[in-house]
Amino acid sequence: MDTRTLRSYRHYNQSSNHRYYFSDPTSAYRSARFVTISLLATNAVVFAAWQYAQFTHNRRLRNFVEDNTLLSLPAWHAGKWWTLVTSAFAHHDLTHFAFNMVALYTFCRNLSSIPGFGGIRLLGLALGSGVAGSTFFLYQQSHKAPTERSPLVASAVLDQFQRAPRQVAALGASGIVCGVSAAAACILPSTKMLIFPLPVPIPLWLGVVGYAAVDAYYIDQRDARIAHAGHLGGLAFGLAYYLGFLTRFGGVWSMIRRGGLR
Repeated sequence: MDTRTLRSYRHYNQSSNHRYYFSDPTSAYRSARFVTISLLATNAVVFAAWQYAQFTHNRRLRNFVEDNTLLSLPAWHAGKWWTLVTSAFAHHDLTHFAFNMVALYTFCRNLSSIPGFGGIRLLGLALGSGVAGSTFFLYQQSHKAPTERSPLVASAVLDQFQRAPRQVAALGASGIVCGVSAAAACILPSTKMLIFPLPVPIPLWLGVVGYAAVDAYYIDQRDARIAHAGHLGGLAFGLAYYLGFLTRFGGVWSMIRRGGLR
């Protein structure tokens, strides 16, 4: 387990009036680690399939991956509801893939190290954040005026992957990352993390709030290549998930009940 995370967790919950009983912390830790590895592996498989299709010019595989992972209003109207989930496990660009996987592993590791957190909670948080991010993105696109260009946001995807005029599509695990980071920031607000592009570690809560502010500022940016609405959707779900299911683990909620943030 991550000893720094455990120390931070104990520091922020040692004076809480709540008492928690965990039947098997080791089992919970292992199940959470299994979910973490499964999330990373699923993203890696989809990324590898897309890269293989590109370099081998396998049009059939490329079309299959594109048709079943790109999230867009045309895809939703065509009945491809599953892209709400599959788009959160798809990456085309190596930098986008690597950044999201490192961030996802880091936040999942922090939550996995919390005694009794468990894989079921982590899986629900991850999937819910992905779907919420996709939903926010579609909602924002449905209320956004069409642009002349039609970039695929959240990744530098080549133009040939677009078939419909003015189609804006999204993909990537950023919604999941934002949701998991929001929950981690609520439970472990003082955990110091090195967050790109800052040169020094900062408290996790400050980094999450900062990213949320940037996304909110640029949400209606014309021709954006980042799904800011998807990020905010994931963050909103992570916060709601904490308030609904994770307050027993302390963190911000316990601090507020003890008399405010300090």
